[in-house]
Amino acid sequence: GGLPPGAPAPRFSAGTPDGEQVSGAPGTALLGFFSPTCDSCHDHLPHFAELARRAAADGVETYAVIDGDRVAAADLLARVPDGELRVLLAPRPDNPLLGGYLVDAYPTYTAVVDGVVDGSFHGVADLHRWLAARAGQGSHTP
Repeated sequence: GGLPPGAPAPRFSAGTPDGEQVSGAPGTALLGFFSPTCDSCHDHLPHFAELARRAAADGVETYAVIDGDRVAAADLLARVPDGELRVLLAPRPDNPLLGGYLVDAYPTYTAVVDGVVDGSFHGVADLHRWLAARAGQGSHTP
């Protein structure tokens, strides 16, 4: 699952837990896709928030995309301190964001560089390797 490297990052539109509507296409971003019914997502989301904070310090947009509405996502949202991570709620089938990124398992992480998918990962270890490789290339990603 996940878009292959080289694919253009799809535009998206989704709501935040506060009801704000966010639309656009990521330039350079990390997107983490999570589900309220995924047990490992509850463990991975706080770790992703930590990685996202470091990436954001270098100008990388970061989003946690949750397959659920505010009520369904309440337990996941409680795992992320306020302001540490931009959260988008994109419940299936009402929102096409998850389908656009070919998310078929949780958690899935997608890295986008200059509007193009650079990699999709299913484990935090893979995401760490990607971040380390990007840092080794002299990019702005940690």
